[in-house]
Amino acid sequence: MNTHSSHVERYELPAFDGEPPDVSARVSADIETRSNAIVLYVHGDIDAYTITRWRHVLDDAFQRASGGRQLVVDLDEVTFMSCRSIIDLACRAQQHHTVRVSVVKAAPSVLDRIITAAGLAQWLTLHTDLADVISTSTDPPRPSLRVWTHREPDRGTPTHQ
Repeated sequence: MNTHSSHVERYELPAFDGEPPDVSARVSADIETRSNAIVLYVHGDIDAYTITRWRHVLDDAFQRASGGRQLVVDLDEVTFMSCRSIIDLACRAQQHHTVRVSVVKAAPSVLDRIITAAGLAQWLTLHTDLADVISTSTDPPRPSLRVWTHREPDRGTPTHQ
């Protein structure tokens, strides 16, 4: 008997307050609750128009996974994903450093390049098979590190002319 899938509950995320009606048609998500993981199945386009919904979806998923569960984000049904949406996922993984985040994409070539180039692999592990991810045991939490911080130039140093 597989204890990792002993309790499976499917939940479709509702529309959020103030959200235009067509946003939920452009990007949707289902959350599957398992004994060892929360699986977030995402469908559609995650772009500038749908980014607010994406952030709400992520916040809900991280809240559900906060009890020590792994969060698996399945992006196989995502047709477009902006760089900003990937960064939002990584930032939330940093904020919730006790939640191990795995991303599933059967053909991850572009996603893999973005995660690697942006230095986000420490928080987002990429996999090509959902079953393999769910069956793995949990790893220790990752260290917290700030990414994408803006640094003001030093105005106290005189320039030489």
